[in-house]
Amino acid sequence: MVNYLLFRTAVEPLNKRVLEIKESICPPIFIEAGEEKMHYGTFDSEYRNFYKSQLQEGKLVTEIEFYNSLIKELNDIESGVLKFQKIYGISNSSLLDLIFSVKQTIKKLIQQDDNKPQPAKRKINSKLTYKWLLKEDKIYELKKLLIDYELIDSIDFQSFKAIFSETPITQIKKAITWKNENVTQLIYLIMQLKKSKVIDSTKTNFDYKQLYSCFVKNNDEIFTEKAKSLKTDIEIKISADFKLITEDIVNKLTK
Repeated sequence: MVNYLLFRTAVEPLNKRVLEIKESICPPIFIEAGEEKMHYGTFDSEYRNFYKSQLQEGKLVTEIEFYNSLIKELNDIESGVLKFQKIYGISNSSLLDLIFSVKQTIKKLIQQDDNKPQPAKRKINSKLTYKWLLKEDKIYELKKLLIDYELIDSIDFQSFKAIFSETPITQIKKAITWKNENVTQLIYLIMQLKKSKVIDSTKTNFDYKQLYSCFVKNNDEIFTEKAKSLKTDIEIKISADFKLITEDIVNKLTK
């Protein structure tokens, strides 16, 4: 009886972590049980946190890397359960079955992603923020214009300046928060700033990974929209009002 209680105490944190991993591969949903509603699924937040932590190390990752990290953790948990079983002479087939089931689910998710074309893995140590082409005092003016038009959150000048100073992306301390979360408008603004020779980037084509490293949504959420598809027919998608705002910003910077 004593061994059973010790074994149960030892594996309880492992069981809890397996259940957390199981929930982390599920998109957020609401589950109804009679009159009660329960939120389940933490994939969005868990993947976002994994993405940001890897970005700090200079790595651009996909969902596959996230899934593989979970499988590795489950393998470690499985080894821990087997170790405790040997120490206490007690088996826990239900926990091992749960670990196996979650790993199989993750492997299926990886196989689904494997069927999609995957971008080549690459380090972003050499990737930089935007290059500013005007006088430095105009950077402050851009910051003021974007805040006045309520397009970005308040941000200290040095952090804002870093986004337009060819700073290595891994050294960004704070990204700019795009308030309305309309990424199509953000893409259009960056395109117009480049077209008007206000900023430049190392790539000839539009670099959406650079964009998503320099700008975030509210609450520091990363943009996940496919920028390439949003860029198609962008002149038609952008409202006349926002075109006027962008034109005013560009004119005031370049006058």
